[in-house]
Amino acid sequence: DLRYRSLVDSISDMVQSVGVDGKLLFANPAWFKTLGYQTEDLGNLTLWDVIDQEDHSYCRRTIDDLAAGVEIGAVAVKFIANGGKQVPVEGRASASFAEGELSATHWFFQDISERKAAEEKLLQSARLSAIGQAMTGLVHESRNALARSQAGLKLLSRDVEGSERSLRLIDEVLEAQQ
Repeated sequence: DLRYRSLVDSISDMVQSVGVDGKLLFANPAWFKTLGYQTEDLGNLTLWDVIDQEDHSYCRRTIDDLAAGVEIGAVAVKFIANGGKQVPVEGRASASFAEGELSATHWFFQDISERKAAEEKLLQSARLSAIGQAMTGLVHESRNALARSQAGLKLLSRDVEGSERSLRLIDEVLEAQQ
Protein backbone atom coordinates (compact mmCIF):
# COMPACT_ATOMS: atom_id res chain seq x y z
CA ASP A 1 0.00 0.00 0.00
CA LEU A 2 2.92 2.33 0.77
CA ARG A 3 4.36 1.72 -2.72
CA TYR A 4 1.09 2.74 -4.37
CA ARG A 5 0.76 5.81 -2.15
CA SER A 6 4.31 6.84 -3.04
CA LEU A 7 3.53 6.36 -6.73
CA VAL A 8 0.31 8.41 -6.58
CA ASP A 9 2.02 11.13 -4.56
CA SER A 10 4.83 11.47 -7.10
CA ILE A 11 2.85 11.73 -10.36
CA SER A 12 2.02 15.06 -11.96
CA ASP A 13 -1.61 14.09 -12.61
CA MET A 14 -4.22 15.21 -10.12
CA VAL A 15 -5.77 12.32 -8.17
CA GLN A 16 -8.76 12.49 -5.85
CA SER A 17 -11.00 9.97 -4.12
CA VAL A 18 -14.55 10.90 -3.22
CA GLY A 19 -16.87 9.14 -0.79
CA VAL A 20 -20.47 8.29 -1.64
CA ASP A 21 -21.53 11.34 0.37
CA GLY A 22 -19.45 13.56 -1.93
CA LYS A 23 -16.75 14.28 0.67
CA LEU A 24 -13.18 14.33 -0.59
CA LEU A 25 -11.36 11.41 1.02
CA PHE A 26 -7.96 11.79 -0.62
CA ALA A 27 -6.06 14.10 -2.94
CA ASN A 28 -2.47 13.84 -4.05
CA PRO A 29 0.11 16.67 -3.92
CA ALA A 30 -0.46 17.56 -7.60
CA TRP A 31 -4.15 18.14 -6.80
CA PHE A 32 -3.28 20.50 -3.94
CA LYS A 33 -0.62 22.31 -5.96
CA THR A 34 -2.86 22.82 -9.00
CA LEU A 35 -5.93 23.93 -7.07
CA GLY A 36 -4.21 25.87 -4.29
CA TYR A 37 -5.91 24.15 -1.37
CA GLN A 38 -4.13 23.06 1.80
CA THR A 39 -4.15 19.49 3.13
CA GLU A 40 -6.18 20.64 6.14
CA ASP A 41 -8.92 21.86 3.74
CA LEU A 42 -9.57 18.31 2.51
CA GLY A 43 -11.88 17.28 5.36
CA ASN A 44 -14.14 20.27 4.75
CA LEU A 45 -14.44 19.96 0.98
CA THR A 46 -16.88 18.02 -1.15
CA LEU A 47 -16.71 17.24 -4.82
CA TRP A 48 -19.40 19.88 -5.35
CA ASP A 49 -17.19 22.55 -3.74
CA VAL A 50 -14.36 22.02 -6.22
CA ILE A 51 -16.27 21.27 -9.45
CA ASP A 52 -17.72 24.13 -11.46
CA GLN A 53 -21.48 24.44 -10.99
CA GLU A 54 -22.18 23.84 -14.69
CA ASP A 55 -20.44 20.44 -14.47
CA HIS A 56 -22.39 19.17 -11.43
CA SER A 57 -25.05 17.26 -13.37
CA TYR A 58 -22.39 15.73 -15.63
CA CYS A 59 -20.47 14.52 -12.56
CA ARG A 60 -23.67 13.15 -10.98
CA ARG A 61 -24.37 11.14 -14.14
CA THR A 62 -20.76 9.91 -14.17
CA ILE A 63 -21.05 8.74 -10.55
CA ASP A 64 -24.37 7.03 -11.32
CA ASP A 65 -22.75 5.26 -14.28
CA LEU A 66 -19.79 4.19 -12.15
CA ALA A 67 -22.17 2.86 -9.46
CA ALA A 68 -23.96 0.86 -12.16
CA GLY A 69 -20.65 -0.65 -13.26
CA VAL A 70 -20.44 1.26 -16.52
CA GLU A 71 -16.89 1.85 -17.73
CA ILE A 72 -16.34 5.55 -18.13
CA GLY A 73 -14.37 7.03 -20.99
CA ALA A 74 -12.72 10.42 -20.85
CA VAL A 75 -14.04 12.88 -18.28
CA ALA A 76 -13.72 16.63 -18.89
CA VAL A 77 -14.74 19.15 -16.24
CA LYS A 78 -13.68 22.46 -14.76
CA PHE A 79 -12.39 22.58 -11.20
CA ILE A 80 -12.74 25.66 -9.06
CA ALA A 81 -9.38 26.45 -7.47
CA ASN A 82 -9.02 28.06 -4.09
CA GLY A 83 -9.73 31.70 -4.91
CA GLY A 84 -12.33 30.94 -7.60
CA LYS A 85 -10.20 30.43 -10.72
CA GLN A 86 -11.52 27.81 -13.16
CA VAL A 87 -9.09 25.02 -14.02
CA PRO A 88 -10.11 22.89 -17.02
CA VAL A 89 -9.12 19.24 -16.62
CA GLU A 90 -9.66 15.94 -18.34
CA GLY A 91 -9.01 12.41 -17.30
CA ARG A 92 -10.68 9.24 -16.12
CA ALA A 93 -12.82 8.01 -13.26
CA SER A 94 -13.25 4.64 -11.59
CA ALA A 95 -15.12 3.23 -8.61
CA SER A 96 -14.53 1.07 -5.55
CA PHE A 97 -17.19 -1.25 -4.20
CA ALA A 98 -17.66 -2.81 -0.77
CA GLU A 99 -20.15 -5.67 -0.43
CA GLY A 100 -21.57 -4.85 -3.86
CA GLU A 101 -22.23 -1.18 -3.03
CA LEU A 102 -20.37 1.86 -4.29
CA SER A 103 -17.92 2.96 -1.60
CA ALA A 104 -15.87 5.63 -3.39
CA THR A 105 -15.04 7.12 -6.76
CA HIS A 106 -11.51 7.83 -7.90
CA TRP A 107 -10.68 10.56 -10.36
CA PHE A 108 -7.43 11.03 -12.31
CA PHE A 109 -7.04 14.35 -14.08
CA GLN A 110 -4.59 16.40 -16.09
CA ASP A 111 -4.69 20.18 -16.01
CA ILE A 112 -5.36 21.24 -19.61
CA SER A 113 -5.28 25.02 -19.01
CA GLU A 114 -2.27 25.53 -21.28
CA ARG A 115 -3.78 23.43 -24.06
CA LYS A 116 -7.09 25.31 -23.80
CA ALA A 117 -5.23 28.65 -23.96
CA ALA A 118 -3.30 27.47 -27.04
CA GLU A 119 -6.54 26.28 -28.67
CA GLU A 120 -8.15 29.65 -27.96
CA LYS A 121 -5.17 31.48 -29.49
CA LEU A 122 -5.34 29.23 -32.54
CA LEU A 123 -9.08 29.89 -32.88
CA GLN A 124 -8.50 33.64 -32.49
CA SER A 125 -5.76 33.47 -35.12
CA ALA A 126 -8.10 31.64 -37.50
CA ARG A 127 -10.79 34.26 -36.91
CA LEU A 128 -8.35 37.10 -37.56
CA SER A 129 -7.11 35.35 -40.69
CA ALA A 130 -10.69 35.03 -41.96
CA ILE A 131 -11.29 38.72 -41.24
CA GLY A 132 -8.05 39.58 -43.07
CA GLN A 133 -9.08 37.54 -46.09
CA ALA A 134 -12.50 39.19 -46.12
CA MET A 135 -10.90 42.64 -45.89
CA THR A 136 -8.52 41.77 -48.76
CA GLY A 137 -11.52 40.82 -50.86
CA LEU A 138 -13.33 44.03 -49.96
CA VAL A 139 -10.28 46.14 -50.81
CA HIS A 140 -9.96 44.35 -54.16
CA GLU A 141 -13.63 44.91 -54.97
CA SER A 142 -13.41 48.55 -53.86
CA ARG A 143 -10.42 49.12 -56.13
CA ASN A 144 -12.32 47.57 -59.03
CA ALA A 145 -15.30 49.82 -58.36
CA LEU A 146 -13.01 52.84 -58.02
CA ALA A 147 -11.30 52.04 -61.33
CA ARG A 148 -14.67 51.75 -63.06
CA SER A 149 -15.78 55.04 -61.52
CA GLN A 150 -12.61 56.81 -62.66
CA ALA A 151 -12.96 55.42 -66.18
CA GLY A 152 -16.57 56.60 -66.28
CA LEU A 153 -15.60 60.08 -65.11
CA LYS A 154 -12.90 60.33 -67.77
CA LEU A 155 -15.44 59.36 -70.44
CA LEU A 156 -17.89 61.89 -69.03
CA SER A 157 -15.23 64.63 -69.17
CA ARG A 158 -15.04 64.11 -72.96
CA ASP A 159 -18.78 64.71 -73.25
CA VAL A 160 -18.68 67.95 -71.25
CA GLU A 161 -15.47 69.45 -72.72
CA GLY A 162 -17.00 72.86 -73.21
CA SER A 163 -18.29 73.24 -69.64
CA GLU A 164 -15.58 74.50 -67.29
CA ARG A 165 -17.77 73.94 -64.21
CA SER A 166 -18.50 70.30 -65.14
CA LEU A 167 -14.83 69.61 -65.90
CA ARG A 168 -13.76 71.19 -62.59
CA LEU A 169 -16.27 69.00 -60.69
CA ILE A 170 -15.03 65.88 -62.49
CA ASP A 171 -11.40 66.80 -61.67
CA GLU A 172 -12.33 67.33 -58.00
CA VAL A 173 -14.00 63.92 -57.85
CA LEU A 174 -10.99 62.26 -59.53
CA GLU A 175 -8.59 63.96 -57.11
CA ALA A 176 -10.70 62.90 -54.11
CA GLN A 177 -10.47 59.30 -55.29
CA GLN A 178 -6.65 59.30 -55.21
